[in-house]
Amino acid sequence: NAIGVRTPENHWGAFDPVVSSTNCTTMLASNKSSDPRDWLEMCRENHDIYQRYMASKSRNILKSIIPTIEESGNWTKAPGPKHTASDGITTRRMSMLIIGDSLDKFMAYHICNLTRGVATKVDPPKFSNRRPFVCSSPTLEIAFFNIFGMKRTCDNDGVARHQDSRFFNSTVDRVKALLPDVLRLLDRPPQHVQVSSALWDLSQGCVARNGVPQNYRDEYSLGMRNMYDYLMSDQSGVAKDANIYWRNSPPVRKSYSAKWARISWIPFNVGGHGRTRRNQKILNQIMNETVSDYHLGNGIVDWWRIAQGVSEKFLNQELPDGRHYTFCSTLAFFNEWLDLIYQQENKTKA
Repeated sequence: NAIGVRTPENHWGAFDPVVSSTNCTTMLASNKSSDPRDWLEMCRENHDIYQRYMASKSRNILKSIIPTIEESGNWTKAPGPKHTASDGITTRRMSMLIIGDSLDKFMAYHICNLTRGVATKVDPPKFSNRRPFVCSSPTLEIAFFNIFGMKRTCDNDGVARHQDSRFFNSTVDRVKALLPDVLRLLDRPPQHVQVSSALWDLSQGCVARNGVPQNYRDEYSLGMRNMYDYLMSDQSGVAKDANIYWRNSPPVRKSYSAKWARISWIPFNVGGHGRTRRNQKILNQIMNETVSDYHLGNGIVDWWRIAQGVSEKFLNQELPDGRHYTFCSTLAFFNEWLDLIYQQENKTKA
């Protein structure tokens, strides 16, 4: 069940069921390079979100985690705790855990591509359609684990039950029961953890189109605190001194938001009842306040800020299904997480 991840063609064909934006499709299809650095250059030249974001950064941290062709070709297992990039920057081989939704899943697959990694899905019967996976590469290893709401499963009129029939009393109960099978595939406990949940929370069973009620605002904040407490416990399987980060929700396409704002009844298996930009902003604000008030972890990976500022015309191309971002955007999102990680490490050294 191991799947090699090597080239842009394999990336799109093997992993990403979302129809990519016109610009990104043309860009990748026209490029036959197997060097991920060329992919970064294409993003810089052709992608508005990536261009705007990287222009605000002093350096592209992604370049420091791309292994050389020689490293990739000779690599079968962890080559050691250190990796020296072509620009001379030495980094430790990172062990990372991402707990989130399909936006995070696609980002993890894209980074697996970029770092010439191999992804291994966790087998049934414990997992069904929403199967976790682990990517292992010469420079990092990433475990991805899917959740269906911050505090509890948001059934979304049967969609979640169709995707994974095992329901638990809470999201933390799901993580406690199933995450150990995923972490066993890592070479060492994850040092950096990113947690996110928004689109499932903004769906039927949790939030309706008219807004986020106060009881669910409280529940969302409590779910964050429960998740943090578990991840920092000895039972979680993450590193004892792990850094915990939270990822907020980037804007859905404007027409997608407007559709859910005006529809009063939604048939089975369509979902997304509360997925409006207004509701996204509410959950993002709750996340900001909860992290600040309760001192939960090491910061917020701000996808909303990164995606802001581009034209609605570009977002229409970037989000063909209204909510999933494509290759170049997810590289910018991951670079932001790396930036926060390195800032934290520099603080610790100081």
